[in-house]
Amino acid sequence: MQQQAYILNSAPAPRSCAVFSSPHSGAEYPLAFLHDSCLTPLQLRSSEDAYVDQFIDDIHGAPVLKARFPRAYVDLNRAADELDPAIIQNAGGYLTNPRIAAGLGVIPRVVSNGRAIQLGKMKLAEAEARLEHGYYPYHAALRGLIQTQRQRFGACYLFDIHSMPRAALPGGLQNRRPDIVL
Repeated sequence: MQQQAYILNSAPAPRSCAVFSSPHSGAEYPLAFLHDSCLTPLQLRSSEDAYVDQFIDDIHGAPVLKARFPRAYVDLNRAADELDPAIIQNAGGYLTNPRIAAGLGVIPRVVSNGRAIQLGKMKLAEAEARLEHGYYPYHAALRGLIQTQRQRFGACYLFDIHSMPRAALPGGLQNRRPDIVL
């Protein structure tokens, strides 16, 4: 990943203490990642919050931060030390939790429906490079936006925009499920 890890739409004259973030709608897949994956591009896209970023493209008065790369490459809603030893060589000794065990660490092992992204393990250096070029720049930008809004307005509200499957919500077929969840 050579280019900037995110797209930032700055508000020239912010009128709100809000910051909008779309960490999972990125769709720029590095060629090496596509080459190493055992999934088709369409299967990889199953983990995207596809097009969610378009809901916030026209927001005025608040900054909008959008990841360029997909969640299948680096999951920005994980801690940087959530490295999965089942997919990353020499990743032992890091944090472990149920998400990592399920293959959903900061470098995901699976996409939706538990489909493996690649066969075998990647080198720890490759995982660290993904974090250096994707994760850390995105979080530095987000941290900076939040600090700026706090200084300017005395507070900051972060809107982290996602999609979610309707089946993930309680309700059954008879009950109407919400269109938007806050």
